[in-house]
Amino acid sequence: MKSEIGHMKWIKWVWIVLLFIGGNINLYAQSQGDSLRIIVSQEPPSIKGSAELYSATPQWGYYTFNPSVQLSFGAPHWSLYGSYSYLRERAQQESQSLYRYLDPELEHTTQSVHTTHLGRHTYRVGAVSTLYPKHTFGFELYGSQDVPQKDLIESRLDLKASDETTRSGTSQQYHDRGANVHHLTGYYRWDFDTRKSYLQGVLTLADKRSYFRNGLTSELLLPLPPTRAEEVHHSLTDGRNFTASLEGCKHWERAWQTTFGGDYSASRHTSRYLLQRGASDAPLPIAEWQLREKIGELYWGVQKTWGDAIRAEFTFRGSVTHIDGRVPAEEPAAQQVVQTYFDGLPRFALSHRLSEKFVYALSYERSLFRMPFALMNNFAVRQSELLYEEGNPWLKAEVIDIATLSVQYGGHASSLKYRHTPRSITEFFDVRHYALYRTHFNYGSTHSLTLDYSYSGAPFSWWQTNLYLAGMYTRIPWSHYRKELFTAITSWNNLFTWRPLGAFAVDVDFETPRIYGHAFQEGGFEVNLSYSRSLWADRLMLQVGVTDLFDTSDTTILHRLPSLEYQFESKAQSRAIWCKISYRFGAERKHKTPLIGEDEGLEIRL
Repeated sequence: MKSEIGHMKWIKWVWIVLLFIGGNINLYAQSQGDSLRIIVSQEPPSIKGSAELYSATPQWGYYTFNPSVQLSFGAPHWSLYGSYSYLRERAQQESQSLYRYLDPELEHTTQSVHTTHLGRHTYRVGAVSTLYPKHTFGFELYGSQDVPQKDLIESRLDLKASDETTRSGTSQQYHDRGANVHHLTGYYRWDFDTRKSYLQGVLTLADKRSYFRNGLTSELLLPLPPTRAEEVHHSLTDGRNFTASLEGCKHWERAWQTTFGGDYSASRHTSRYLLQRGASDAPLPIAEWQLREKIGELYWGVQKTWGDAIRAEFTFRGSVTHIDGRVPAEEPAAQQVVQTYFDGLPRFALSHRLSEKFVYALSYERSLFRMPFALMNNFAVRQSELLYEEGNPWLKAEVIDIATLSVQYGGHASSLKYRHTPRSITEFFDVRHYALYRTHFNYGSTHSLTLDYSYSGAPFSWWQTNLYLAGMYTRIPWSHYRKELFTAITSWNNLFTWRPLGAFAVDVDFETPRIYGHAFQEGGFEVNLSYSRSLWADRLMLQVGVTDLFDTSDTTILHRLPSLEYQFESKAQSRAIWCKISYRFGAERKHKTPLIGEDEGLEIRL
């Protein structure tokens, strides 16, 4: 026995040690007689990580630091995994807002420099187990916590009256924000036959608590009092969600397949708004709103394949949404909002493969887009000198219809896509006492038709290229601005690799103007260059580059309303010279992976 134990010295990782005396036991090894056997399952852990440091030209003061590490280990029938990452960013952006009032004729201009920060810790731990054949269990805990650091906005204000007289002033804002997010998820999967049919259930509890403080000191320069604002706006939110989903798939003979399932989601979102006038005053509660949303969905689908050539699929999903919004302190609720609505969401897809390279497909799908709960409050919060954000508790999910005809041949692909939104969510601005209130409505429908072409391939061994060309026609019958417009889009990415020297990247993006809602957005043109070199068996990556080589990248959006024209221009890191250092370590080994997918939409909504 001593000699057998001595043979274990060379084993680096021992995860399961079983002691048996006597008997015939078949588990990884066989024990016979009255001897001591040590049965070992050797599963080395997987540890890998990376760190990235990005810095741009000093006058912009921009940098990103992002280290991360992942760990997993286990045996053939189970595994544990975890990850941690930290993100720290600092950036600057220039912007200009022009408010052109039509009655009376006034022009208010704000020129600003935004200095923004971001700090965030993110972690994830979980386990996967298949201790019983065909049965998989798992859980996962995910969380993120912001590291608060104040953003600063410094502005110059100008007001020009109809008689050409002007007045000027200054404004300063600080933004202090943070959020804590936690998700706990458990799941179970049963593979119940030899055709890979399965039944899977997932339960998720989510919690997000966030705050936003907006400190404003500004000269308003408007004809109506007050002429100066010195106040702090506090927004506090508490969002919780419970989601249960069941998904099943049954494979039949002759390549038939049926899918079925359902989802139930219950959310509660409470928003509080407090206003503090003066640095020494206590914040006063102004408004509070609680929104409860329940969503129930059932779906059933069928799929049929004919060899490797033809595949057809049809799915129908029924979705019921119930919303109950109210002021929590009022009994009975004087401002209660209750609405229930149903949406039928069909999906159809047909594809035909004519050869190994040539495939064409036809599809139609109706889906829903739901706005964040913060835009469904019943009160307005000040964002800047003249701009307020006002919620709309009657807002419904946006319905999106998309029909697509696509063709692919090797690295070439083309599609014709029609998009229709019969219940479009539209951004709208309302003028009240010279202040601008932004809100959202389900207003009218929009139509767009897009024809695109893309190519991805390597004309030569040293040249990898990706080209995308698109032409899009948009029609918005109810818009106060352009009701229809044709937009052209081009994106061309090239990577030239010479192993002794490194890799050179040239990216070109071009877009003509586009329209949405009551807005017109001007087009843009941008060229980016970069060089990268890998060292130490590709573990260390060094990169340098120039963003917006010709200083042509900016964003200009013009909103036209019956009593106001509102123009917003912004310019981010333009013509910035940057460098980036990336280092990764460790090696990944295969362990059981979780069945849980990311749900970024839920986190954004909360």
